Amino acid sequence: MNPAQVKAAGQSAESLGAQLPQGKIELNQATDQASAGLRGTATLAALDACTTSWNAVIDRLAADMDNQGRNLVTSADNVSTANGSVADSFRTINAQP
Repeated sequence: MNPAQVKAAGQSAESLGAQLPQGKIELNQATDQASAGLRGTATLAALDACTTSWNAVIDRLAADMDNQGRNLVTSADNVSTANGSVADSFRTINAQP
């Protein structure tokens, strides 16, 4: 495992998770515009239900991306720390007479 690559992937996942709420804003703006022409129709209720569901999915996905990204960054940092400790231990052992 290359800790730097894993850390970069984790940071990318966190960044993507942070960008997802913008998608909700755009979704809600589009459905609000569509709703204006659908007042009093069954389609409006279906659109509202669909929008609510998509907002929940986006919220969960954003949280998952942030969490998984954070876990990848933490794992990469832990591997780097462990590698450094092992290298230090070998240097100590090799330095002994």
